[in-house]
Amino acid sequence: MGGGPSHWAVEAHIRAGLPAYATPQAARSFNDDLDYVQQEIGLTLVSTDEAAQLNARSNTAAIE
Repeated sequence: MGGGPSHWAVEAHIRAGLPAYATPQAARSFNDDLDYVQQEIGLTLVSTDEAAQLNARSNTAAIE
């Protein structure tokens, strides 16, 4: 999972100046090294509870 198209879409989203969030479990679909995922890809890691709070906002969308 993750890989090419998902990874490229998240990178394009972040390059556009938009935030992207992932739980640690979801972030591992991009790379098992969570430091890499945060520092090199630019994802912000959040807990499951934080993800649910973000999803409740009208300006965010959850992707499962």
